[in-house]
Amino acid sequence: MKHLYKLISCIFFALLVSLPTYAAKETIVLDLTKPSNPTTFEYNERNVWSETYNDIDYTHWESQVFRFSHLIDGEGSSWGGIAWDGFTVSKNAETTPADDLLDSQWGCMAGGGIADVVDNNIITDPSRPYAIAYYSLMSMQNSLSITFNDGNNYSAEGMYVTTSPYIYYATKDGYFVARPFTEEGDYLKIIAHGVKEDNSETTTEMTIAEFTNGTFSALDKWEWFDLSPLGEVKEIYFTMESTDVDPMWGMNTPGYFCMDRLTVSKEVEEEEFDGITLDLTNPTNPETFTFNTTGEWTETYNDIDYTHWESQVFRFSHLIGGEGTSYGGLAWNGFTVSKNASSAYADYLLDTQWGCMAEGGIAAKSGDNAIVDSSRPYIVANYSSWETQQSLSITFNDGNLYTVNGMYVVNSPYPYYTNISGDDFANGLTNEGDYFKLIAHGVKEDNTETTTEFMLAEYKNGILSQVEEWTWFDLTSLGTIKEVYFTMESTDVGQWGMNTPAYFCMDRISVSNPVASGIEESQITENKTEIYYANNNIYVTTSSATIVNVYSVNGIEVISQPINEGITTISTASLPSGIYVVKVGAKAIKFSK
Repeated sequence: MKHLYKLISCIFFALLVSLPTYAAKETIVLDLTKPSNPTTFEYNERNVWSETYNDIDYTHWESQVFRFSHLIDGEGSSWGGIAWDGFTVSKNAETTPADDLLDSQWGCMAGGGIADVVDNNIITDPSRPYAIAYYSLMSMQNSLSITFNDGNNYSAEGMYVTTSPYIYYATKDGYFVARPFTEEGDYLKIIAHGVKEDNSETTTEMTIAEFTNGTFSALDKWEWFDLSPLGEVKEIYFTMESTDVDPMWGMNTPGYFCMDRLTVSKEVEEEEFDGITLDLTNPTNPETFTFNTTGEWTETYNDIDYTHWESQVFRFSHLIGGEGTSYGGLAWNGFTVSKNASSAYADYLLDTQWGCMAEGGIAAKSGDNAIVDSSRPYIVANYSSWETQQSLSITFNDGNLYTVNGMYVVNSPYPYYTNISGDDFANGLTNEGDYFKLIAHGVKEDNTETTTEFMLAEYKNGILSQVEEWTWFDLTSLGTIKEVYFTMESTDVGQWGMNTPAYFCMDRISVSNPVASGIEESQITENKTEIYYANNNIYVTTSSATIVNVYSVNGIEVISQPINEGITTISTASLPSGIYVVKVGAKAIKFSK
């Protein structure tokens, strides 16, 4: 019977924690601050990429998976540095027309690239780079072609588009051979072509300037161009069309547009996480996270109702000092949840505390890669060395001990930017050997501890390196534990301790190998009972028939159900939210719903 119980227990846990492999979407958004070829864009006196007329070394340029055509006809296509086509990069934020309108080809009517998009509000930064596209009617190839340098096909999502001052004023007032748009029905449009694996094509269009109902209009801010009708493609290329054409030479209207944040996606098969893995989309206390406009959990400063919060078996500390810990909503510590996907710098760095350098939570993992979703929640941790209890503590609400496999971590923008240049309180990490690290402490059943560390930032060999992407923090060396808590350490310290803001972001903590607290495996008997609560269900494994009783926190019995030997699932869907105790014989656990 003992062996049968062990087998049932193993099957029971396997049923609870096995996660099916499923397809998740990996989204890639163009970020021109992180090019790969060249590794850095240099800009000339007009704030345009200095290699714009280089037709020897740059017939293409790359950023992330994107490969952009540039002077693709090869040597001679710039005609000695006096002409160009394809895509280039600009930081020119001019919106007014130059005396010679051709000089306005480097500007952007939106006033700069896109720093962030929050709740569909576009935040423009005049120092942020964006792409300028120049369509050539003379090229033998597609002058505006984007392919993917990793050999994969991607589903087109969309991109932001606006006009340059050259186009805006050429269509409004006319220029050289181009006439102004003054006739009803005049238009200038972009046509996006999606090339599929079999070389068939789909298209979709966007008008960027027009004269309709007696009124001229043209894009003067960033507007989303939906490319999803193109479907899954191996290439996206663009052509342009205008009502102002010459029978011999084609379009008179200059063929330019500005673009930013090109977005594509692909389906990836998620690999299974072993054991129980944190899923913040299914919390248990509270049952649902609600978020402020700045992205953080609305109860972040609630030190009355939420000194802890829970999801699955995990119990996270939050304002554990009790009433008054938030000082009337002015301060917080512990763990909170955020959906703020911004990694952007802010003049007041405290405003970045809800963001994440990885720009979103983890939707899935594929190999060593964490697949980021900007709409997915993740945890922001704020370490306080002033609390009498551990401010960053994770325990297990089912009373078991666990092996913590690990978790993904990344820097919060708050310490990230502080480490670069300091602020009113911190000096930054600017000296050889400076560091900012996270220390995990595993508390065993006998209260002994083990530790392991993770370097979030360090200044080494004259270079400051910081964690900017979700990175796995292996915690298996902590062993079988009843609690894991975190502290932080920095070389930037002052009279009151660490100057570096004590924040980090985390997601997908994973545990396995549950062991009942206080009972060694050799002590298992035929009357052994295990109780586990997850996802609105009570799971009971027992070696004999018995009764399950559930009581509210004030002692009222709300469920009484006879069960047989083996594994039984009891739904708590009909119970209102609250704290309950489930009792089976001499075994009992508390759970929150």
